[in-house]
Amino acid sequence: MNVKQNIPVAFAILALCLLILFILFSDKGFFDLRSLQSERDGWIKKNMRVTDKNILLYNEINRLEHDLKFVENLARQEHGMIEKNELIIKINNSKESKSD
Repeated sequence: MNVKQNIPVAFAILALCLLILFILFSDKGFFDLRSLQSERDGWIKKNMRVTDKNILLYNEINRLEHDLKFVENLARQEHGMIEKNELIIKINNSKESKSD
Protein backbone atom coordinates (compact mmCIF):
# COMPACT_ATOMS: atom_id res chain seq x y z
CA MET A 1 0.00 0.00 0.00
CA ASN A 2 1.23 3.43 -0.75
CA VAL A 3 0.85 6.68 1.18
CA LYS A 4 -2.28 7.77 -0.73
CA GLN A 5 -4.08 4.57 0.22
CA ASN A 6 -2.99 4.80 3.88
CA ILE A 7 -4.52 8.27 4.42
CA PRO A 8 -8.21 7.21 4.03
CA VAL A 9 -7.59 4.09 6.14
CA ALA A 10 -5.98 6.24 8.88
CA PHE A 11 -8.94 8.66 8.80
CA ALA A 12 -11.38 5.74 8.99
CA ILE A 13 -9.54 4.28 12.00
CA LEU A 14 -9.40 7.70 13.67
CA ALA A 15 -13.12 8.27 13.01
CA LEU A 16 -13.93 4.82 14.40
CA CYS A 17 -11.88 5.51 17.56
CA LEU A 18 -13.58 8.88 18.04
CA LEU A 19 -16.98 7.27 17.54
CA ILE A 20 -16.19 4.62 20.17
CA LEU A 21 -15.03 7.30 22.62
CA PHE A 22 -18.18 9.32 21.93
CA ILE A 23 -20.40 6.27 22.52
CA LEU A 24 -18.66 5.45 25.80
CA PHE A 25 -18.14 8.88 27.36
CA SER A 26 -20.76 11.21 25.89
CA ASP A 27 -23.59 12.72 27.92
CA LYS A 28 -25.95 9.92 26.89
CA GLY A 29 -23.28 7.30 26.38
CA PHE A 30 -22.71 3.82 27.72
CA PHE A 31 -21.43 4.83 31.17
CA ASP A 32 -24.32 7.24 31.65
CA LEU A 33 -26.68 4.44 30.65
CA ARG A 34 -25.14 2.09 33.26
CA SER A 35 -25.49 4.77 35.92
CA LEU A 36 -29.15 5.32 35.04
CA GLN A 37 -29.82 1.57 35.05
CA SER A 38 -28.28 1.29 38.52
CA GLU A 39 -30.40 4.19 39.76
CA ARG A 40 -33.51 2.61 38.22
CA ASP A 41 -32.77 -0.70 39.96
CA GLY A 42 -32.52 1.15 43.28
CA TRP A 43 -35.90 2.79 42.72
CA ILE A 44 -37.45 -0.56 41.77
CA LYS A 45 -36.20 -2.12 45.02
CA LYS A 46 -37.46 0.84 47.05
CA ASN A 47 -40.83 0.61 45.30
CA MET A 48 -41.06 -3.09 46.13
CA ARG A 49 -40.32 -2.40 49.81
CA VAL A 50 -43.00 0.31 49.93
CA THR A 51 -45.49 -1.98 48.19
CA ASP A 52 -44.80 -4.75 50.71
CA LYS A 53 -45.26 -2.30 53.58
CA ASN A 54 -48.54 -1.09 52.07
CA ILE A 55 -49.81 -4.67 51.87
CA LEU A 56 -48.94 -5.25 55.54
CA LEU A 57 -50.68 -2.01 56.54
CA TYR A 58 -53.73 -2.89 54.45
CA ASN A 59 -53.94 -6.28 56.18
CA GLU A 60 -53.63 -4.62 59.60
CA ILE A 61 -56.37 -2.12 58.75
CA ASN A 62 -58.59 -4.97 57.60
CA ARG A 63 -58.00 -6.85 60.86
CA LEU A 64 -58.65 -3.70 62.91
CA GLU A 65 -61.98 -3.27 61.14
CA HIS A 66 -63.15 -6.89 61.28
CA ASP A 67 -61.26 -8.90 63.94
CA LEU A 68 -62.33 -8.05 67.48
CA LYS A 69 -59.83 -10.48 69.05
CA PHE A 70 -57.01 -8.67 67.24
CA VAL A 71 -58.23 -5.29 68.52
CA GLU A 72 -58.53 -6.69 72.05
CA ASN A 73 -55.04 -8.18 71.95
CA LEU A 74 -53.61 -4.93 70.60
CA ALA A 75 -55.31 -2.92 73.35
CA ARG A 76 -53.90 -5.26 75.98
CA GLN A 77 -50.34 -5.24 74.63
CA GLU A 78 -49.91 -1.64 73.60
CA HIS A 79 -52.11 0.17 76.14
CA GLY A 80 -52.11 -2.18 79.12
CA MET A 81 -55.90 -2.43 79.11
CA ILE A 82 -57.82 -5.17 80.92
CA GLU A 83 -61.37 -6.45 80.84
CA LYS A 84 -63.98 -5.42 83.39
CA ASN A 85 -63.64 -8.39 85.77
CA GLU A 86 -59.90 -9.06 85.39
CA LEU A 87 -57.37 -8.61 88.15
CA ILE A 88 -53.71 -7.68 87.65
CA ILE A 89 -51.18 -9.27 89.98
CA LYS A 90 -47.66 -7.82 89.93
CA ILE A 91 -44.86 -10.02 91.21
CA ASN A 92 -41.64 -8.35 92.30
CA ASN A 93 -38.66 -10.66 91.73
CA SER A 94 -35.87 -8.23 92.56
CA LYS A 95 -33.09 -9.19 95.01
CA GLU A 96 -33.86 -6.23 97.23
CA SER A 97 -37.37 -7.49 98.03
CA LYS A 98 -36.02 -10.98 98.91
CA SER A 99 -33.55 -9.62 101.47
CA ASP A 100 -36.23 -7.59 103.31
